[in-house]
Amino acid sequence: MRRRNGILLLILTIVVALATTWFNDLWISYQRNHNQLADKSRIAYYFTEFSLQSSNAEGVAEYTLRGQHFSHWSGKDTSEIIQPRLYAFKPNQPSSQMTADSAIMFHAQDIVELQGAARIINTASGTQTRLETDNLRYHSNKQWIETDSKVRFTSGNSTITGKGMDSQLDENTLRIHADVRSTFTAK
Repeated sequence: MRRRNGILLLILTIVVALATTWFNDLWISYQRNHNQLADKSRIAYYFTEFSLQSSNAEGVAEYTLRGQHFSHWSGKDTSEIIQPRLYAFKPNQPSSQMTADSAIMFHAQDIVELQGAARIINTASGTQTRLETDNLRYHSNKQWIETDSKVRFTSGNSTITGKGMDSQLDENTLRIHADVRSTFTAK
């Protein structure tokens, strides 16, 4: 009888040890998956009153980004910027200044989406051109901007309004998609 009780106790101990090991492995696996999901929504780093500069492989400045606040999420590969001011540089041309209330940077696609009162100001040979819209996407590697929102383009005495727009910045082209209206004010 004693031997039988000893064998049962040994079997019970083995079952408890196996169950404990299995639950421990299950818990570790859950924690790993839970932490990976939490990391995607966790801010990796942030700056206040910042200035960043992007350069090409030769060390030539492509753009400078300044703003009030910059938050980066490594898990999403995106950044949020409050009151961004983006200065884009092109060889042998004046720089363009882009501003907005806020912006989202999608790093993998190299896109900056300017949101709320987005403006581009370009000064060439003493003439200021200005583009205003509510939402603007800037593809820095392609030198391309686009929007589906209403736009207002002002250059000298001319104002053009419409809905939707795209522009190849290095070719100085601007296409307004719909509801185009133009006004010229004579001096």
